[in-house]
Amino acid sequence: MKKIVIIAIMMILLLVIGIVAGLYYYQQQNVKDSNHKESSQLALEENTSIGIIKPINEAVETSSQEIKISPNSMIIEKQYYQGCNHLIETQKDVPSSLINQGEEQLKQAYPNWTIEKLTNTQITIYKETPGYCHQHYILKEHNGVLAIYTFDENGTETWKEDTEIQTKYLTAEDLEKVNEGIKAVGDAQLHSVLEDFE
Repeated sequence: MKKIVIIAIMMILLLVIGIVAGLYYYQQQNVKDSNHKESSQLALEENTSIGIIKPINEAVETSSQEIKISPNSMIIEKQYYQGCNHLIETQKDVPSSLINQGEEQLKQAYPNWTIEKLTNTQITIYKETPGYCHQHYILKEHNGVLAIYTFDENGTETWKEDTEIQTKYLTAEDLEKVNEGIKAVGDAQLHSVLEDFE
């Protein structure tokens, strides 16, 4: 019987503690809400008294900082050649003249380009160009070695460089191909063709 009385007293005690804690929490929330309402009301009254009527929760516009080009920036030039339908991307370090400059200076430095992306560390610009890109190659014999030429949409060939591959060591079949001219489009295909001769 004593155990039942002790358990009943403990249950009543826990119930009273729970009610007191709940009332205390509820009262604290009301105080916070009323303080918030009072400060909001005071701010509204202050703004109204000086002729500014704005809702308290309205977002305030801040001036956005202009992006400045950092010394670690990379410029990605994307150039689309209409004659051959190739998009050539080249990645370069930012020129020293553009360091700590903004979008306007970039537009002046690249007047015929469109800015696709501009961040502190990456600039992507785009341009369309008529004609062929510079990655149309033809391999021919020049001074006893295999030479690399570029050619344009009119078929005009321009010597680019000589390789170290001597034509006197080529097979008759390969030599015939070289005399006709071996075409390659793109750096990857050019390197692949050259590897076949090494």
